[in-house]
Amino acid sequence: MAQQVRGMFRRFMIVAAALTLALGLSAAALAGSGTVTITQEEYELLQQYKHIEEIRQLISRMYYRDIDPDSLMTGAMRGLFDPLEDPYSFYYSKDDVIKMNEQLSGDYKGIGVQILAQSEDNSLLIVRVFPDSPAEEAGIRSGDKIIQVDDLPVDAFEMNRAVEIMRGGPAGTTVEVTVERGGEDIMFTVPRGDVHMNNVESSMLDGGIGYIRLYSFEGTMAEEYEATLEELKAQGMAALVLDLRDNPGGLTSYAERVANTLLDDELIYLTSDRYGLEVRYYADGQSLGIPLAVLCNGQSASSSEILIGALRDNDAAVIIGEKTYGKGIIQSVYEFPEGDGMQVTSQQYFTPDGSVIHEVGIEPDILVELNEDAIGENTMIDPDKDNQLKAAVEYLAGALAGERE
Repeated sequence: MAQQVRGMFRRFMIVAAALTLALGLSAAALAGSGTVTITQEEYELLQQYKHIEEIRQLISRMYYRDIDPDSLMTGAMRGLFDPLEDPYSFYYSKDDVIKMNEQLSGDYKGIGVQILAQSEDNSLLIVRVFPDSPAEEAGIRSGDKIIQVDDLPVDAFEMNRAVEIMRGGPAGTTVEVTVERGGEDIMFTVPRGDVHMNNVESSMLDGGIGYIRLYSFEGTMAEEYEATLEELKAQGMAALVLDLRDNPGGLTSYAERVANTLLDDELIYLTSDRYGLEVRYYADGQSLGIPLAVLCNGQSASSSEILIGALRDNDAAVIIGEKTYGKGIIQSVYEFPEGDGMQVTSQQYFTPDGSVIHEVGIEPDILVELNEDAIGENTMIDPDKDNQLKAAVEYLAGALAGERE
Protein backbone atom coordinates (compact mmCIF):
# COMPACT_ATOMS: atom_id res chain seq x y z
CA MET A 1 0.00 0.00 0.00
CA ALA A 2 2.78 2.45 0.86
CA GLN A 3 4.51 1.77 -2.45
CA GLN A 4 1.23 2.26 -4.29
CA VAL A 5 0.53 5.61 -2.62
CA ARG A 6 4.09 6.79 -3.15
CA GLY A 7 3.77 5.88 -6.80
CA MET A 8 0.57 7.86 -7.07
CA PHE A 9 2.22 10.85 -5.42
CA ARG A 10 5.18 10.62 -7.76
CA ARG A 11 2.77 10.56 -10.65
CA PHE A 12 1.12 13.71 -9.32
CA MET A 13 4.47 15.48 -9.25
CA ILE A 14 5.27 14.34 -12.80
CA VAL A 15 1.91 15.59 -14.01
CA ALA A 16 2.42 18.92 -12.23
CA ALA A 17 5.85 19.25 -13.84
CA ALA A 18 4.29 18.65 -17.25
CA LEU A 19 1.81 21.50 -16.92
CA THR A 20 3.64 23.40 -19.65
CA LEU A 21 2.17 20.84 -22.01
CA ALA A 22 -1.33 21.80 -20.92
CA LEU A 23 -0.43 25.49 -21.18
CA GLY A 24 0.33 25.35 -24.87
CA LEU A 25 3.67 23.69 -25.59
CA SER A 26 3.52 20.74 -27.90
CA ALA A 27 4.35 17.24 -26.84
CA ALA A 28 6.93 17.11 -29.60
CA ALA A 29 8.71 20.16 -28.17
CA LEU A 30 8.89 18.54 -24.76
CA ALA A 31 10.19 15.30 -26.14
CA GLY A 32 12.72 16.73 -28.54
CA SER A 33 12.32 15.13 -31.96
CA GLY A 34 9.97 12.46 -30.64
CA THR A 35 6.36 12.51 -29.53
CA VAL A 36 4.63 11.73 -26.27
CA THR A 37 1.46 9.68 -26.11
CA ILE A 38 -0.77 10.00 -23.07
CA THR A 39 -4.04 8.34 -22.15
CA GLN A 40 -7.37 10.11 -22.03
CA GLU A 41 -7.29 9.87 -18.24
CA GLU A 42 -3.88 11.53 -18.14
CA TYR A 43 -5.03 14.26 -20.51
CA GLU A 44 -8.07 15.02 -18.33
CA LEU A 45 -5.79 15.13 -15.31
CA LEU A 46 -3.57 17.65 -17.08
CA GLN A 47 -6.59 19.82 -17.78
CA GLN A 48 -7.50 19.80 -14.07
CA TYR A 49 -4.03 20.87 -13.03
CA LYS A 50 -3.94 23.48 -15.78
CA HIS A 51 -6.44 25.54 -13.80
CA ILE A 52 -4.40 25.18 -10.60
CA GLU A 53 -1.35 26.41 -12.47
CA GLU A 54 -3.31 29.35 -13.85
CA ILE A 55 -4.26 30.35 -10.30
CA ARG A 56 -0.69 29.91 -9.09
CA GLN A 57 0.66 32.11 -11.85
CA LEU A 58 -1.94 34.82 -11.18
CA ILE A 59 -1.06 34.86 -7.48
CA SER A 60 2.64 35.02 -8.28
CA ARG A 61 2.13 37.97 -10.67
CA MET A 62 -0.66 39.90 -8.94
CA TYR A 63 -0.18 39.51 -5.19
CA TYR A 64 0.98 42.83 -3.75
CA ARG A 65 3.93 41.28 -1.90
CA ASP A 66 6.64 38.85 -2.89
CA ILE A 67 5.70 35.28 -2.05
CA ASP A 68 7.77 32.11 -1.95
CA PRO A 69 6.64 29.87 -4.84
CA ASP A 70 7.31 26.78 -2.73
CA SER A 71 4.86 28.02 -0.11
CA LEU A 72 2.12 28.11 -2.75
CA MET A 73 2.75 24.46 -3.61
CA THR A 74 2.81 23.54 0.06
CA GLY A 75 -0.48 25.36 0.56
CA ALA A 76 -1.98 23.55 -2.41
CA MET A 77 -1.00 20.18 -1.00
CA ARG A 78 -2.38 21.10 2.42
CA GLY A 79 -5.59 22.15 0.71
CA LEU A 80 -6.09 18.70 -0.81
CA PHE A 81 -7.07 17.48 2.66
CA ASP A 82 -9.64 20.21 3.41
CA PRO A 83 -12.62 18.48 1.72
CA LEU A 84 -12.06 15.41 3.90
CA GLU A 85 -13.11 17.40 6.98
CA ASP A 86 -10.97 14.98 8.97
CA PRO A 87 -8.70 16.44 11.67
CA TYR A 88 -6.56 13.29 11.51
CA SER A 89 -5.65 13.59 7.81
CA PHE A 90 -3.14 16.23 6.74
CA TYR A 91 0.05 17.09 4.86
CA TYR A 92 3.50 17.17 6.50
CA SER A 93 6.12 19.65 5.35
CA LYS A 94 9.75 18.58 5.53
CA ASP A 95 10.06 20.30 8.92
CA ASP A 96 6.87 18.58 10.08
CA VAL A 97 8.34 15.18 9.23
CA ILE A 98 11.52 15.91 11.17
CA LYS A 99 9.54 17.02 14.21
CA MET A 100 7.19 14.06 14.00
CA ASN A 101 10.13 11.65 14.02
CA GLU A 102 11.67 13.50 16.95
CA GLN A 103 8.46 13.14 18.93
CA LEU A 104 8.19 9.45 18.11
CA SER A 105 11.68 9.06 19.61
CA GLY A 106 10.41 10.51 22.90
CA ASP A 107 12.73 13.55 22.98
CA TYR A 108 12.11 16.81 21.18
CA LYS A 109 12.15 20.59 21.50
CA GLY A 110 8.84 22.23 22.28
CA ILE A 111 6.71 23.32 25.23
CA GLY A 112 5.78 19.87 26.60
CA VAL A 113 2.06 19.27 26.10
CA GLN A 114 0.12 16.35 24.69
CA ILE A 115 -3.02 17.32 22.78
CA LEU A 116 -6.05 15.48 21.45
CA ALA A 117 -8.48 16.64 18.75
CA GLN A 118 -12.01 16.66 20.14
CA SER A 119 -14.49 15.53 17.47
CA GLU A 120 -17.59 16.80 19.28
CA ASP A 121 -16.55 20.46 19.21
CA ASN A 122 -13.37 20.38 17.04
CA SER A 123 -11.32 21.76 19.91
CA LEU A 124 -7.69 21.03 20.84
CA LEU A 125 -7.66 19.56 24.34
CA ILE A 126 -4.47 19.32 26.38
CA VAL A 127 -4.60 15.84 27.91
CA ARG A 128 -1.19 15.94 29.54
CA VAL A 129 1.45 18.43 30.58
CA PHE A 130 4.87 16.80 30.90
CA PRO A 131 6.61 17.09 34.28
CA ASP A 132 9.25 19.86 34.53
CA SER A 133 8.34 21.08 31.04
CA PRO A 134 8.17 24.75 29.97
CA ALA A 135 4.37 24.43 29.76
CA GLU A 136 4.10 23.20 33.34
CA GLU A 137 6.37 25.95 34.61
CA ALA A 138 4.29 28.55 32.73
CA GLY A 139 1.08 27.33 34.38
CA ILE A 140 -0.63 25.48 31.52
CA ARG A 141 -2.77 22.59 32.74
CA SER A 142 -4.18 19.38 31.37
CA GLY A 143 -7.83 20.04 30.59
CA ASP A 144 -7.06 23.41 28.98
CA LYS A 145 -8.25 23.89 25.40
CA ILE A 146 -5.81 25.60 23.04
CA ILE A 147 -7.64 28.27 21.04
CA GLN A 148 -4.74 30.32 19.65
CA VAL A 149 -1.00 29.89 19.04
CA ASP A 150 0.81 33.18 18.44
CA ASP A 151 -1.54 35.04 16.06
CA LEU A 152 -3.22 31.91 14.68
CA PRO A 153 -6.66 30.83 15.97
CA VAL A 154 -6.61 27.02 16.07
CA ASP A 155 -9.01 24.12 16.33
CA ALA A 156 -8.84 20.38 15.62
CA PHE A 157 -8.33 20.99 11.91
CA GLU A 158 -5.32 23.21 12.67
CA MET A 159 -3.73 20.72 15.07
CA ASN A 160 -0.74 20.02 12.86
CA ARG A 161 -0.15 23.73 12.29
CA ALA A 162 -0.48 24.47 16.02
CA VAL A 163 2.12 21.83 16.86
CA GLU A 164 4.38 23.17 14.12
CA ILE A 165 4.32 26.67 15.63
CA MET A 166 4.79 25.51 19.24
CA ARG A 167 7.84 23.54 18.17
CA GLY A 168 8.92 25.96 15.46
CA GLY A 169 11.93 27.59 17.07
CA PRO A 170 15.12 26.76 18.93
CA ALA A 171 15.25 26.30 22.68
CA GLY A 172 14.86 29.61 24.50
CA THR A 173 12.59 31.26 21.93
CA THR A 174 9.01 31.85 23.08
CA VAL A 175 5.53 31.15 21.77
CA GLU A 176 2.25 32.67 22.92
CA VAL A 177 -0.36 30.00 23.72
CA THR A 178 -3.92 31.07 24.52
CA VAL A 179 -6.12 28.51 26.26
CA GLU A 180 -9.73 28.35 27.34
CA ARG A 181 -10.14 27.36 30.96
CA GLY A 182 -13.44 27.47 32.82
CA GLY A 183 -14.97 29.87 30.30
CA GLU A 184 -12.00 32.24 30.50
CA ASP A 185 -9.32 32.85 27.86
CA ILE A 186 -5.79 32.91 29.28
CA MET A 187 -2.62 33.69 27.34
CA PHE A 188 0.75 32.23 28.31
CA THR A 189 4.16 33.17 26.95
CA VAL A 190 6.04 29.87 26.97
CA PRO A 191 9.75 29.35 26.21
CA ARG A 192 10.54 26.36 24.03
CA GLY A 193 12.89 23.84 25.59
CA ASP A 194 14.02 20.23 25.66
CA VAL A 195 11.15 17.86 26.40
CA HIS A 196 11.33 14.22 27.44
CA MET A 197 8.16 12.15 27.30
CA ASN A 198 8.04 9.78 30.24
CA ASN A 199 5.36 7.41 29.04
CA VAL A 200 5.41 4.82 31.83
CA GLU A 201 5.02 5.06 35.60
CA SER A 202 4.81 2.13 37.97
CA SER A 203 4.73 1.05 41.60
CA MET A 204 3.98 -1.96 43.77
CA LEU A 205 0.82 -1.46 45.82
CA ASP A 206 -0.22 -3.31 48.96
CA GLY A 207 -1.13 -6.97 48.68
CA GLY A 208 1.25 -7.70 45.81
CA ILE A 209 -0.79 -5.62 43.34
CA GLY A 210 1.32 -4.02 40.63
CA TYR A 211 0.45 -0.69 39.05
CA ILE A 212 1.51 0.50 35.59
CA ARG A 213 0.34 3.71 33.97
CA LEU A 214 0.84 4.17 30.23
CA TYR A 215 0.55 7.80 29.14
CA SER A 216 0.78 7.25 25.39
CA PHE A 217 1.84 4.68 22.81
CA GLU A 218 4.87 6.45 21.38
CA GLY A 219 8.50 7.22 22.12
CA THR A 220 10.22 4.49 24.11
CA MET A 221 7.00 3.39 25.77
CA ALA A 222 7.04 -0.24 24.59
CA GLU A 223 10.55 -0.91 25.87
CA GLU A 224 9.84 0.93 29.12
CA TYR A 225 6.64 -1.04 29.65
CA GLU A 226 8.25 -4.41 29.02
CA ALA A 227 11.14 -3.64 31.39
CA THR A 228 8.72 -2.36 34.04
CA LEU A 229 6.56 -5.45 33.76
CA GLU A 230 9.57 -7.70 34.31
CA GLU A 231 10.60 -5.68 37.38
CA LEU A 232 7.14 -6.05 38.94
CA LYS A 233 7.07 -9.77 38.16
CA ALA A 234 10.45 -10.15 39.84
CA GLN A 235 8.96 -8.47 42.93
CA GLY A 236 6.28 -11.14 43.14
CA MET A 237 3.37 -9.30 41.53
CA ALA A 238 0.14 -11.25 42.09
CA ALA A 239 -2.27 -8.92 40.23
CA LEU A 240 -1.99 -5.84 38.02
CA VAL A 241 -3.72 -2.50 37.52
CA LEU A 242 -3.09 -1.14 34.02
CA ASP A 243 -3.95 2.57 33.97
CA LEU A 244 -4.88 3.92 30.51
CA ARG A 245 -6.72 7.03 31.68
CA ASP A 246 -6.03 10.12 29.54
CA ASN A 247 -3.97 8.01 27.14
CA PRO A 248 -4.74 9.42 23.66
CA GLY A 249 -3.16 6.49 21.81
CA GLY A 250 -0.28 6.45 19.34
CA LEU A 251 1.29 3.55 17.45
CA THR A 252 -0.97 0.54 17.02
CA SER A 253 2.13 -1.68 17.01
CA TYR A 254 2.78 -0.61 20.60
CA ALA A 255 -0.73 -1.61 21.63
CA GLU A 256 -0.03 -4.99 20.04
CA ARG A 257 3.22 -5.35 22.01
CA VAL A 258 1.40 -4.70 25.28
CA ALA A 259 -1.35 -7.13 24.27
CA ASN A 260 1.30 -9.80 23.63
CA THR A 261 2.18 -9.70 27.35
CA LEU A 262 -1.44 -10.00 28.48
CA LEU A 263 -3.01 -12.40 25.96
CA ASP A 264 -2.09 -15.77 24.51
CA ASP A 265 -2.93 -16.27 20.84
CA GLU A 266 -6.27 -14.42 20.93
CA LEU A 267 -7.47 -11.84 18.44
CA ILE A 268 -6.45 -8.29 19.41
CA TYR A 269 -8.45 -6.31 16.84
CA LEU A 270 -9.44 -6.27 13.20
CA THR A 271 -9.43 -3.52 10.59
CA SER A 272 -11.42 -2.80 7.45
CA ASP A 273 -10.80 -0.27 4.67
CA ARG A 274 -13.09 1.33 2.07
CA TYR A 275 -12.67 -1.67 -0.20
CA GLY A 276 -13.81 -4.11 2.44
CA LEU A 277 -10.35 -5.59 2.95
CA GLU A 278 -10.28 -7.03 6.45
CA VAL A 279 -7.08 -7.70 8.40
CA ARG A 280 -6.97 -9.51 11.75
CA TYR A 281 -4.22 -8.98 14.32
CA TYR A 282 -3.49 -11.76 16.81
CA ALA A 283 -1.37 -11.83 19.92
CA ASP A 284 1.68 -14.08 19.80
CA GLY A 285 2.77 -13.85 23.42
CA GLN A 286 1.74 -15.35 26.72
CA SER A 287 -0.73 -13.99 29.25
CA LEU A 288 0.40 -13.14 32.76
CA GLY A 289 -2.04 -15.59 34.28
CA ILE A 290 -2.92 -13.17 37.11
CA PRO A 291 -5.99 -10.98 37.78
CA LEU A 292 -5.94 -7.78 35.72
CA ALA A 293 -7.91 -4.53 36.01
CA VAL A 294 -7.78 -1.74 33.42
CA LEU A 295 -8.60 1.88 34.23
CA CYS A 296 -10.01 4.13 31.50
CA ASN A 297 -11.89 7.39 31.06
CA GLY A 298 -13.24 9.73 28.41
CA GLN A 299 -9.74 10.61 27.16
CA SER A 300 -8.61 7.01 26.66
CA ALA A 301 -8.52 6.88 22.87
CA SER A 302 -7.31 5.13 19.73
CA SER A 303 -4.58 2.55 20.52
CA SER A 304 -5.72 2.62 24.15
CA GLU A 305 -9.15 1.51 22.99
CA ILE A 306 -7.63 -1.22 20.84
CA LEU A 307 -6.00 -2.66 23.95
CA ILE A 308 -9.05 -2.15 26.18
CA GLY A 309 -11.35 -3.81 23.63
CA ALA A 310 -8.99 -6.76 23.23
CA LEU A 311 -8.74 -7.39 26.97
CA ARG A 312 -12.50 -6.99 27.46
CA ASP A 313 -13.62 -9.24 24.60
CA ASN A 314 -11.12 -11.97 25.52
CA ASP A 315 -12.20 -11.89 29.19
CA ALA A 316 -8.61 -11.10 30.14
CA ALA A 317 -9.38 -8.09 32.37
CA VAL A 318 -12.13 -6.17 34.08
CA ILE A 319 -12.55 -2.63 32.73
CA ILE A 320 -13.13 0.02 35.42
CA GLY A 321 -13.78 3.74 35.16
CA GLU A 322 -15.70 5.73 32.53
CA LYS A 323 -16.61 5.30 28.86
CA THR A 324 -13.67 5.77 26.52
CA TYR A 325 -13.27 8.51 23.90
CA GLY A 326 -14.33 6.66 20.75
CA LYS A 327 -11.57 7.07 18.16
CA GLY A 328 -11.82 3.86 16.17
CA ILE A 329 -9.97 4.93 13.03
CA ILE A 330 -6.35 4.39 12.00
CA GLN A 331 -4.09 6.72 10.06
CA SER A 332 -1.44 5.66 7.57
CA VAL A 333 1.67 7.86 7.52
CA TYR A 334 3.83 8.25 4.41
CA GLU A 335 7.21 9.91 3.99
CA PHE A 336 8.17 10.85 0.44
CA PRO A 337 11.66 10.91 -1.14
CA GLU A 338 11.47 14.71 -1.22
CA GLY A 339 11.40 14.72 2.61
CA ASP A 340 7.78 15.74 3.11
CA GLY A 341 4.91 13.42 3.97
CA MET A 342 1.26 12.97 4.83
CA GLN A 343 -1.07 11.03 7.02
CA VAL A 344 -4.55 9.94 6.04
CA THR A 345 -7.29 8.02 7.78
CA SER A 346 -7.23 4.72 5.94
CA GLN A 347 -8.98 2.14 8.11
CA GLN A 348 -11.57 1.63 10.78
CA TYR A 349 -10.89 -0.85 13.53
CA PHE A 350 -13.16 -3.12 15.53
CA THR A 351 -12.78 -5.06 18.77
CA PRO A 352 -12.46 -8.87 18.57
CA ASP A 353 -16.23 -9.37 18.84
CA GLY A 354 -16.80 -6.89 16.00
CA SER A 355 -17.87 -3.90 18.10
CA VAL A 356 -17.61 -0.45 16.50
CA ILE A 357 -15.51 1.98 18.55
CA HIS A 358 -15.46 5.14 16.43
CA GLU A 359 -17.70 7.85 17.90
CA VAL A 360 -19.10 5.19 20.25
CA GLY A 361 -16.39 4.34 22.78
CA ILE A 362 -16.19 1.40 25.18
CA GLU A 363 -18.36 1.17 28.25
CA PRO A 364 -16.52 -0.10 31.35
CA ASP A 365 -17.54 -3.30 33.09
CA ILE A 366 -17.65 -1.37 36.35
CA LEU A 367 -18.67 2.29 36.05
CA VAL A 368 -16.80 4.49 38.51
CA GLU A 369 -16.85 8.25 37.98
CA LEU A 370 -13.83 10.05 39.36
CA ASN A 371 -14.60 12.09 42.45
CA GLU A 372 -14.25 15.84 41.94
CA ASP A 373 -11.96 16.17 44.95
CA ALA A 374 -9.56 13.65 43.37
CA ILE A 375 -8.38 16.30 40.90
CA GLY A 376 -5.34 17.94 42.43
CA GLU A 377 -2.82 20.54 41.34
CA ASN A 378 -2.43 21.00 37.57
CA THR A 379 -5.57 18.83 37.17
CA MET A 380 -3.51 15.73 37.95
CA ILE A 381 -5.17 12.96 39.96
CA ASP A 382 -4.32 12.91 43.65
CA PRO A 383 -3.42 9.25 44.34
CA ASP A 384 -4.74 9.50 47.91
CA LYS A 385 -8.20 10.48 46.61
CA ASP A 386 -8.27 8.38 43.46
CA ASN A 387 -11.52 6.41 43.90
CA GLN A 388 -11.16 4.75 40.49
CA LEU A 389 -7.79 3.27 41.45
CA LYS A 390 -9.24 2.30 44.81
CA ALA A 391 -12.07 0.45 43.06
CA ALA A 392 -9.55 -1.45 40.90
CA VAL A 393 -7.45 -2.41 43.92
CA GLU A 394 -10.53 -3.60 45.82
CA TYR A 395 -11.63 -5.71 42.86
CA LEU A 396 -8.21 -7.33 42.50
CA ALA A 397 -7.91 -7.91 46.25
CA GLY A 398 -11.24 -9.72 46.13
CA ALA A 399 -10.11 -11.79 43.14
CA LEU A 400 -6.91 -12.78 44.94
CA ALA A 401 -8.85 -13.67 48.09
CA GLY A 402 -11.14 -15.86 46.00
CA GLU A 403 -8.16 -17.69 44.52
CA ARG A 404 -6.86 -18.45 47.99
CA GLU A 405 -10.17 -19.90 49.22
